[in-house]
Amino acid sequence: MPGHRSPLTRHRWRSMLRTAAAELTTRTGLVLLSAALAAGIGATEPPPDAAPEPAPTSWSVAPATSEGPDGRARFEYIVEPGHQYDDHVAIRNVGTEPLELEVYAADAASGEDGSFTVLASDEPSSAVGGWLTLPVQNLEIAPRDTALVPFSMIIPSEVEPGDYAGGIVAVVHTQGTGETSGVDVQTRVGTRVYVRVAGPVEPGLTVESVTASYAHVVNPARPGSSVVSYTVVNTGNVRLDAVPTVEVKAPFGLWSHVVEADPVVDLFPGMAVSRTIELPVAPLGPMTVDVVVQPVASAGQEITVPQVRAGTVIWAVPWAALVVLVLLALVVWSAVRARRRVRERTDGPTRAGSTTPAPERAPTTDRPAPAHPREPDDAATPRGGTADERPEVLPTGRATPAAGRDPR
Repeated sequence: MPGHRSPLTRHRWRSMLRTAAAELTTRTGLVLLSAALAAGIGATEPPPDAAPEPAPTSWSVAPATSEGPDGRARFEYIVEPGHQYDDHVAIRNVGTEPLELEVYAADAASGEDGSFTVLASDEPSSAVGGWLTLPVQNLEIAPRDTALVPFSMIIPSEVEPGDYAGGIVAVVHTQGTGETSGVDVQTRVGTRVYVRVAGPVEPGLTVESVTASYAHVVNPARPGSSVVSYTVVNTGNVRLDAVPTVEVKAPFGLWSHVVEADPVVDLFPGMAVSRTIELPVAPLGPMTVDVVVQPVASAGQEITVPQVRAGTVIWAVPWAALVVLVLLALVVWSAVRARRRVRERTDGPTRAGSTTPAPERAPTTDRPAPAHPREPDDAATPRGGTADERPEVLPTGRATPAAGRDPR
């Protein structure tokens, strides 16, 4: 019957399924065994003479009292010339290994990008770094332990009034490896020391080294861009916070744009900070770029100081727009020229410069008399009369009798 299988056929199918399942189980086991062997071969143990990786080191430096850190963000003093001030600094080993440190105090300086930095230990310090005295220069701190280091600061009696900056630094020295093999690598962590010597306050800023460049874009409908660089220098005797703005103006007030740059914070006397900003510029020819810096505060207190400015001029030439205009002019000129050629071919020689023929004149019998009539000779005398009796021919063609002869 259709659709009916015999017991023998069902037995064969069951046998085939069992065989296939057994083969699949065997192959799966072989794959798992191979993977386990590969993992065991790859997981080799490090050689016994391999040096273990050093444990990460970490430490902190913060203001403190004789009992421990007191939460101050930095050391900040208002002092009188000729006085001594005592304080403490806490140096904590946050790592899991003992830590050997060099501790020193130094003056602050401006980094290449205007950031706050501290001089190295082998560089001379004439202000805060020279006023601070630490009782130790090297420390060994156990893991998770804190060392409290007292120090004193003596202000010279002849020091000028104003703001001074420095820092207390803890340094870890390590030997470089690879390309820096044999080089003393210093990792420094420190805290700032701000000192204001009482006396007359003279804030002052200048803007120097203002440069600007212009970059046009392909799309003539969009403005280009300008990269403006400038340097702010503290020429006074107190630290200042200031807000710079960059202004770009087109001739005759056709276009202008003002951008407020990142603020300048805690710029100490004699220090400078350099900044760069990018802003859009309309391609309208000579553009005036002005950098305006407004001092706003000193040591957290608002101050009133005139703003300072400096500027330069850039040429924002709309090259893309000029190219488009030239191409349009060429297209228009080509179209006009082609139209003229078509008209010349259509109108024929008349349009090409031929003249209109003059109208024909009516014929006439009158002929002009010769300018100098020739006297007739004897040979030309007609028969029947003498030369004196020859009738004259007038210009009108009518004959007239000769002189002395009766016309009748």
